Amino acid sequence: MTTASLSRPTRRTRRERLALTLFVTIAVKCLVLYGLWHAFFSHPQTKHMLLPSDQVERHLFTPAAGPISNSNK
Repeated sequence: MTTASLSRPTRRTRRERLALTLFVTIAVKCLVLYGLWHAFFSHPQTKHMLLPSDQVERHLFTPAAGPISNSNK
């Protein structure tokens, strides 16, 4: 064996290192996404929230106040 072959990793060790790096990266990403979901989206603000349907309809379906139009044209 030469010193060049000892210092350079073989193809198998490079693949194993790449596989380990990918696995760790994906595992960390999944943990971060789960943490964000758990922190912000897993629990409703109130457990028994009831809103009157007419109030919700008015809020969603009434047009927003647009710019003031000049009716003197």
